[in-house]
Amino acid sequence: MPNNSLTDLILSVKNLSLWWRIALMEILQRYRRSILGPFWITISNAIFICMLSIISQNLTKEEFHKIITHISYGFITWIFISTTINESCECLIKASGFIKNTIMPISSHIFVTLFKNIIIFFHNFIIIIIILVFFGNININLIYFLPGFFLLTIILFFITLTVSILCARFRDLMPIIISINQILFFLTPVWWSEKLLTNSKELLILNFNPFNHFIAIVREPLLGTQINFFTIIFIFLLLLVLTPFSLYLFSKTYKKIVFWI
Repeated sequence: MPNNSLTDLILSVKNLSLWWRIALMEILQRYRRSILGPFWITISNAIFICMLSIISQNLTKEEFHKIITHISYGFITWIFISTTINESCECLIKASGFIKNTIMPISSHIFVTLFKNIIIFFHNFIIIIIILVFFGNININLIYFLPGFFLLTIILFFITLTVSILCARFRDLMPIIISINQILFFLTPVWWSEKLLTNSKELLILNFNPFNHFIAIVREPLLGTQINFFTIIFIFLLLLVLTPFSLYLFSKTYKKIVFWI
């Protein structure tokens, strides 16, 4: 374990390829002796998206191609976000053996957690490619998917770092965060459209729901539409606040983490 948080982060960034290989190895080990491996997740998600799209189409009478694109892009992005945050709750606790007995940087476990979910996201991305080819609107706005996804991963890194530290210190936070994630699934336009909201108060709440903007920076380019200017401002302001807070928390608790886990 390095002497301070800054050295810890620098060592982790220098060895990103190693953490990526460890993340890949953990996924392969989880699905050992399985023929399809993580593609079972992809298949179950594809079935869920199809069923939810059919039900929504019958309820709203909207065109099927609009519904399935909206739901599939939103749902797969939501899985990536919520799973990363949920797994971050136990990230440092599960890695206690490594942290106490090896010289691996503490932040390396944050990268491994994030990379595992990125790999699974791109397994699920097969669904997005199929939907994009058969139902999607492919235009120039599609190029903004990569910077949008890159911004989302940076945000998730700092959220994961913050949540993992807080959950290591306060164990009751984990079920609270998981419950909040479940509630936010219904409050965020993952499977329903924000166009259904007409009340100004509801729209205001939606505009200040960070998960709405997290999904938008990935989904809007895939839908072939431009990312809302308010979403861009919100994301950069969030990064401006979240980054120093997360780094400050890490530096202040760095020497204590080993005793909390």
